[in-house]
Amino acid sequence: MPELPEVETIRRGLARLVTGRRIEGVDHRPARLRGVSPLPLDRLADRRIERVDRHGKFLLVRLDDAHTFLVHLGMTGKLLFAAPGSPEPPHIHLVLSLDDDEELRFIDPRRFGMLKLLPPGPVADTAHYGIDALDAGFTEAHLASLLGGSRAPLKAFLLDQTKIAGIGNIYACEALWRAGLSPRRLARNTPKRKIGPLRDAIVATLNDSLAQGGTSFNDYVDEIGRPGTFLTALAVFQREGAPCPRCERAVARLVQSNRSTFYCPGCQR
Repeated sequence: MPELPEVETIRRGLARLVTGRRIEGVDHRPARLRGVSPLPLDRLADRRIERVDRHGKFLLVRLDDAHTFLVHLGMTGKLLFAAPGSPEPPHIHLVLSLDDDEELRFIDPRRFGMLKLLPPGPVADTAHYGIDALDAGFTEAHLASLLGGSRAPLKAFLLDQTKIAGIGNIYACEALWRAGLSPRRLARNTPKRKIGPLRDAIVATLNDSLAQGGTSFNDYVDEIGRPGTFLTALAVFQREGAPCPRCERAVARLVQSNRSTFYCPGCQR
């Protein structure tokens, strides 16, 4: 699933390409995606895109009538900017025709994505989410307040979008490795001296990935079809049995909440 760096990469690209553009046509190809749009997507027609925002893993396309077009990529979703006459790949669910005949296409083979046109006002889909992991307000003190009230293991804590929005399985594993913290440790038992390093590890991991356009395994590409290149920089994720880059002990794998967790049993405590 695309996580914060991948979604932010797409947001930055789309902001550059579609801000100020008018949506001249909507080709909605009904499919069973996640969620139901409160308003018909056809009403995107004749609207101008004011800006493209993000919260956690959600893209929020702000329109000139104060409505919001909400996009979540799910597991395999792509939001691609296409030149006139570009061949259409399979699994297209929505095509927005822009001025100059360019298109914005939503593609999702597994159909776990979400497309919603929302009325003016607060966005209910993100209202219960926690602070964005790259928000300036995500400080050591803020993290400390969240950790202190959590009985969950650290890995599960980092994946809880109601606490911190945007971190998924890849970056939870990598941030915990950088901070030298065990994914099994209870969040509320994180040593005070480790809270600052954990916050810094989260932010640095996300920014390092963002600088390389995110991490691509099978599906993720940016808004013009380029894969991210952070895969080669991963220290532990999907590296079971490989030597830890820090202490050379073999990277281990365990299952937490039905998800694989990768960590070093030698230097993560």
